[in-house]
Parts: sequence; structure tokens; C-alpha cells
Amino acid sequence: MTPVIVVVGNCQASFVANFLKALPEIGQHYEIRRFRNFTDDLDDNAAGEPPGDLPTFITNNKPRIAAFLRQTTHNWVGDPITRGDFAPHTAVVDYPVALNSYLWPLVCRDDRFAAMPAALRRRFPYSLHDSLLRKLALDGVPEAEVVDAYMAHDVTAMFRLDRLKTLHDAKARQIDARASFPIGDYIDANMGRAALFRTMNHPTGAFMAEIMRRILAHLPFATDHAAASYRLGLAAAGPGIQGFDAAIDPRIVRHFGLTWAAGDRYRFWEEGLYSFAEYLVRLHRMQCCLKAPEALRLQRGGDAQGALRLMEEVVAEVPRSAHYRVRLAELHAQLKAPDRALAMLREAWALEPSLETGVKLAQAQMRCAKQREAEATVAELGLRFDADSADIAIMQANFQLTAGNKQGAVDRLRSAVGTAARHDHRLWLALAAALQRTRDIEAARDAMSEAYTLSGMAPTIGTKLDALRDLVAGRQQGQG
Repeated sequence: MTPVIVVVGNCQASFVANFLKALPEIGQHYEIRRFRNFTDDLDDNAAGEPPGDLPTFITNNKPRIAAFLRQTTHNWVGDPITRGDFAPHTAVVDYPVALNSYLWPLVCRDDRFAAMPAALRRRFPYSLHDSLLRKLALDGVPEAEVVDAYMAHDVTAMFRLDRLKTLHDAKARQIDARASFPIGDYIDANMGRAALFRTMNHPTGAFMAEIMRRILAHLPFATDHAAASYRLGLAAAGPGIQGFDAAIDPRIVRHFGLTWAAGDRYRFWEEGLYSFAEYLVRLHRMQCCLKAPEALRLQRGGDAQGALRLMEEVVAEVPRSAHYRVRLAELHAQLKAPDRALAMLREAWALEPSLETGVKLAQAQMRCAKQREAEATVAELGLRFDADSADIAIMQANFQLTAGNKQGAVDRLRSAVGTAARHDHRLWLALAAALQRTRDIEAARDAMSEAYTLSGMAPTIGTKLDALRDLVAGRQQGQG
């Protein structure tokens, strides 16, 4: 029987489960099962996964449960799970909840949300409803004056911030005391210099990487330290939980010495980066774009033209969003309009010059036969970001293939798999494809096997691996 790792909780548990699946030594040999206590229409991270009956699952699978990972605040409602419910060999790890340790004024549930659809409510998580802004709205302060009216109040004088933080820290330490390892020490040491949280209870990638590092240290499983380190690095550089940042009053930034927040730029979902003052206006208006999910639904349903028309409206409605421009570019490319796709990606790159956007821009430049522009874009990416990234290596190999230099492409990818990027399955997938072009089928099979392992045994890659194995077997039979 395949051993099982059980993960209990909501959004953070989803991150933990997916991280473990991505580690070859764990994802290939263990079944990862995640359970949560309830279903909530605002719980995006739990979408499509039923709550499940955890006590019954434990009873029926007790011998094969290798590890039980539970966020300390998420014991099973009505029927708490204890160490005695498991076999002696089961590793039980209670990991601490991620609690925000920087404070904006006060949390306040806004009555306006009661009658609003879930799609709108989830754009403004309850943890961000500032009580002062709500009071100004109830007092009838007009939109044109709301920012000045807000900033006229000194929140650092209105609220006992240090006292609130002391109480908050005491609560966090109580939770730490119930966990297998503490996290308060890490928060205290890093609160001022690094962004650890996106909202009151949704951490960043850096925080989740630290949580995973400590969880792995408490699991009795042998893991490839290099692979784990690579995945932890990806997690730390990633978005963490949610795609939304809490906008923090600049006076609170100064009060707590949050050097990382001095730039006053916060991500409002896919709609771009906003200042604290701009976010106040958005919250006052309850302004957000709800057309994009509908456009993506149309695209998934095969109505690319309908999706294109709606996404054009989205881009017009949210002119500072690089993300929506990338989506629109994908639709233009799907509808065989590469020049329009390239124009959208140039705009996206100008708005947010990220590695992901830059790679998409270079790919679009190649589709429009602008290889020199693409090479210049990739060279700039190498200067701005990690020159050893899999994305950059794959693009450089594509340049070699376009120039007819198959062996050059293979050599570039082989050099890349000697770097820290070697744990990225896409690199091995590209190497396998390049080796096939040179007719080195056995080496292509081996590279595809590595891609299959690192991808967590993705079915599509498994199909390609089976085809290569059949080719190798056919050749060997022919030689025999």
C-alpha cells in the first residue's frame, strides 16, 4: 500500500501539500491528502476539494499514514484528532499558524459586504476593512475628500499600536507553544526588513518557505537537499498565499520601521500595483474588475472571440494591469494575430518588467520573426534576473534551434542542467526535445525520465516518456 501524508488546514495547508508533491522523493512515493474542516464560498484555495471525513479516513488508513501535518489552529471540529489516533510510526507535526505581526489600525467587518456577491467580497478580504475609513464613509465624506480626511487623522495617536502589537505577539506565542516548532522568533527577527505577510493572515512566499524548511526538518523522510533547497528558493521568490497585498498606512510603516514597505506599492490582485492612498479610494468605491474571470471562462469554453472582446474591455477598465495585457496577448496569439499579441506584451513589459513577462515578450518576438529583438530581451533578462534561470536557458536554446544549430541548443541546455536550475523539469523537457532533433533517442529518453520525475510524474510528460521508451526498444530490437 502507498503510504499517505495527511495535511490539515485551508490555504496554508494547500501550499504545504503542493510543496511536498513537488519534491520527487516525497511526491513519487507518498500519497498526499489534504483535509479541511469546512467549505466557504470565499475559500478560493480550497475550490474543488470537498472537506472530507478526516476521522473516518484516519481509522480506515491508520497503518499507512506516514505523517500527519496540521496547522495548530485547525483541529477537527467536533471530533479533535490526537496523537493516540495514529500508529506509533506516524510522524505528527503541528505547524504554527502564520499571524501578521505588523499592524494597520484596526480590523472592522464592513456592513456593506453583507448584501454583496461573493465574487466582490473576496476582492476585499475582511481583514483589510479599516475602521477609520468606514467611519468616514458613514459620515458622508465624499470620495474626492476621503484620502485627505483619512490622512488628517494620526492613526499612530488614535490607536495604542505598541500595546496592540504586544497583545498580538502574546497570542502568537500561545499558538507557538502548541506547535512542534515556533515561528515567532523568525517573525521578530525579520518583521522590519522583509515582507512576511500579504494580508492579516496570508503570508508571503518568504514566510511559507521558512515554514516548509522547518516542517521538512521535522519529517523523518530522506530528501534531496539540493532539490529541497531549489524548491524552497522558488517558494521564497513566489507570491505565497493570495495575490493581494495589504496596503499599510505610511505612518504605521514608519512607526514599526518596515523598511521593505517604504516604497508604498502594493499589489491589488491582477490589477496592478497601487499606493496606500490609491487603495483607500478603491476600498471607498468598492472598485474592482470582475470581467476577467468571465473572459477566462469563455476562453476555456472555446469561445476565444468572445473572450477577446471581453478582455479588451478589461484592459480598458484596468489600464495599469500587466497581467491582463498578458492574457489579452494570449488570446490574440490563439486567434492568429501575433503582431497584436506582441504589442500587448510590449505594454505589459513596460508596466511590470518581470522575468515571466520578459520571457513571454521574447517568445512573441520570435513568433513575429524578430530574433534580434528577442535576443536583446533575453540578454536584458539575464542582467536583471538570474542568468542561470531555466526560462533564459530555454530561450537561448531556442535561438540556436532557429539558427539551425541543433547541437548548440543541446550544449546550452546541458550546461544549464549543471546549475541550480537543474531541478526545474522544464529544462529537462526542453533538453529531451533538443536531443530528439539530433536523433540521440536514448539520451532524450533519459532526459524525459528526469523531467517526469521532477514534474511529480505529470501524465503528459509520462506519455512522452513512454513514446521515447518505445522508440528505444524498437531500435534495440532492430539492431538485434
